[in-house]
Amino acid sequence: MYNHKEYMKAYNKKNREKNIISSREYHKNNREEALNKQKEYNAKRRFVKLPMKWEISYFGAKQRCNNPNNKAYRTYGGRGIKFLLLTKSMVEVLFSRDNGDKMEKPSIDRVDNDGNYTYENCRFIEQRENASKGNKLTKE
Repeated sequence: MYNHKEYMKAYNKKNREKNIISSREYHKNNREEALNKQKEYNAKRRFVKLPMKWEISYFGAKQRCNNPNNKAYRTYGGRGIKFLLLTKSMVEVLFSRDNGDKMEKPSIDRVDNDGNYTYENCRFIEQRENASKGNKLTKE
């Protein structure tokens, strides 16, 4: 019966006898060459830029208000809440004003829950605070 451990032990012993080094040792000794190969690979793949923390909240709020196919549309756009006058640059200013970069999971919040998404009515708070705020409003 085939035993992988025994096979690898014999294979490694044979390679040591031939003085062949493993790929890990090769890359340790030729680190610069390995890094260059990795850079070439990354350039070919063209990695996509990940969204900023505020962009996730921005697009989520916009979808909830404007897209009837969104699950939460009926509780936002269906209630008449609109996404007004909020551009990406305005949301970025809100994010920096409210120190969103220091938050673990920032979430866009409306001060007046029945108001629209406007610059004056929006702020960034922690996602858990926003979720608990919503629960309190529905219980009353």
